Amino acid sequence: MSGDSLFVGPDLMKKYGGMLHEPADGVEKIFADYESGRSAFGEKPWGHGDEMADVFEDKFVPAEGDLLEFGVTLVDVLRETADNTIYTAERYRRADLGNEEIANNLYRDLPDSPGDLRGPGGPGGLPGGRPGRG
Repeated sequence: MSGDSLFVGPDLMKKYGGMLHEPADGVEKIFADYESGRSAFGEKPWGHGDEMADVFEDKFVPAEGDLLEFGVTLVDVLRETADNTIYTAERYRRADLGNEEIANNLYRDLPDSPGDLRGPGGPGGLPGGRPGRG
């Protein structure tokens, strides 16, 4: 945003919003690979019944659970942000089209206008097709 104006490029928003699915896919793959490798070691690869196994169970297992939960949350946030950015871009695009139509209607309805900008011109915008000033 510069000065008193705001520019939104709906096409770029849609493009870059959609690109957020790529890191989400990457994070999802990293965590899937981790879980696959981790499960290959069995339930408690650090052992059972000794002090080291107990410490590992107390520290690693909760941290691992938090990490896996964070991964799911991160993927969800990236995908939701992508979808919401694409949705917002579409809303901006529709607003632009509506604003363009409003501007064309205002111009067409001015008393001195040549008529519909998209057509061959018309008698002006006064009721009954009467010409405007002049």
